[in-house]
Amino acid sequence: MGASLKGKNVLVIDDVVTAGTAMREAINLVAKEGGKVVGFVVALDRREKMPGPREKEEGVDDGQPRMSALGQIKHEFGVQTASIVTLDDLIDVLRAKGDRRDIERLEEYRRKYLASD
Repeated sequence: MGASLKGKNVLVIDDVVTAGTAMREAINLVAKEGGKVVGFVVALDRREKMPGPREKEEGVDDGQPRMSALGQIKHEFGVQTASIVTLDDLIDVLRAKGDRRDIERLEEYRRKYLASD
């Protein structure tokens, strides 16, 4: 870690989030060192729902609505979350400058994996 975290509030910054595993590890590590995680910022929020049991085991999405990892962390730990850019932002940029096929692929991804929060 470097400097002591004892009694400090900590903002965690990450590139992307999938299942929230790294976020949970960060919360535990910071707490172990005497600090408190007060927020998470991610560069890209894909707004992707958490994987369901069947997807974890077989790689098959069950189509059920679920929270995103960011939403789950916020709900579970009461920690504020924010993102710099979202999948929706990327799609908007591509609409202005991109290839229609790329936009269609991202929109399909969003329809399939969009979180319920």
